[in-house]
Amino acid sequence: MSTINEVLFARLSQDTDVTALIADSGITRIFHMLPPQNPIFPYVTYQIISGAPLYSLTGQTSLFSTRVEINMWAKSTKVASQVNVAIRKSLTALRGTINDTLIYGVFLEIENDFYERDVKIYRISADYFFHYKE
Repeated sequence: MSTINEVLFARLSQDTDVTALIADSGITRIFHMLPPQNPIFPYVTYQIISGAPLYSLTGQTSLFSTRVEINMWAKSTKVASQVNVAIRKSLTALRGTINDTLIYGVFLEIENDFYERDVKIYRISADYFFHYKE
């Protein structure tokens, strides 16, 4: 069974609308938590914020809900927004099997815009809930 990190990377790295914005020469700029030093812009980072099994009246089920934060980094608000929209279209209401993990739904929770003054970079942060069977 794949982790949600693996599912997310697989989905985004195989989406041509996303990779058109954040890939060069076959290298997709999607990183778990931290980018490499001196990254090429734009790029995406992601991390799990929280996760827990879902319960019914009879106890724990095989279903899980995980909150994932995805950050779009760019040198302009326009490009950060374009990457954000491409990712939102790729993930919102996603259902199906990805890398042997059954996804029941992916839902956007919140989006925020930021400007990182010390490095002069724009960032859009979006939190998504992944509901899936483990």
